[in-house]
Amino acid sequence: MVRGRAEGESGRLRARARRVPPSHPPTPHLPSSPPLRAGFPGADAEFDTACAWLAAAPAVAGSRGPLLDLSCGSGLFSRRFAASPLFDGVIAADYSESMLRTAAAGLAADGVAPGRYLPLRVDAGRLPFANASLAAVHAGAALHCWPAPGLAVAEVGRVLKPGGVFVASTFLDAAAPLGALLGDETASKLASLVPAASATNGAYRWWSEAELRDVCAAAGLVDFRRWRRARFIMFSARKPTAAE
Repeated sequence: MVRGRAEGESGRLRARARRVPPSHPPTPHLPSSPPLRAGFPGADAEFDTACAWLAAAPAVAGSRGPLLDLSCGSGLFSRRFAASPLFDGVIAADYSESMLRTAAAGLAADGVAPGRYLPLRVDAGRLPFANASLAAVHAGAALHCWPAPGLAVAEVGRVLKPGGVFVASTFLDAAAPLGALLGDETASKLASLVPAASATNGAYRWWSEAELRDVCAAAGLVDFRRWRRARFIMFSARKPTAAE
């Protein structure tokens, strides 16, 4: 039961939080016509790809523990993970109390048993979980919102079990569509001449693929893989096993 497992670990640290399959399985098919110009493939296609990548991770294959859906927002993916047989349940985590209420209401409306989900307010940069305690962490459309993304990904690396996997999606900078044609390095040089191509937009940060690779590597994560279209990117990286 996700509530029993997660509450046993997070309860001790709630004050901080306030209050072997193939390692390279084929990338699942994603639709060729995105509903949004940014390249978002749709929630169902993104979820299916996330599950395929998560299921291939050694730690996930050997344990059906709970998944941490970090920065879950309204519960778009938490609701899908809670209904999936791949995990025992989902920890729907967000810093916003209003988003957590919305996510919890959606999970309840779906008829998900209370023992299969746990809404939890957390700071992505200070996760209230022990080292090597989770097999899977998901963060959909989140990294561009985090104030300290490097610290947050380092925390993900800390709490993942050896062989555990981090799957996330975010948005690339304005040079990304051109980078698909000319290569990211050339496109980045050209985009630097255009003020509108800035990597930041108010509170949001737009990424290059190289930056995402670097932030995962800095957190000790390996086997970076990605799927991208236009300015959308979805990626996974895993924590090395003890034998590596």
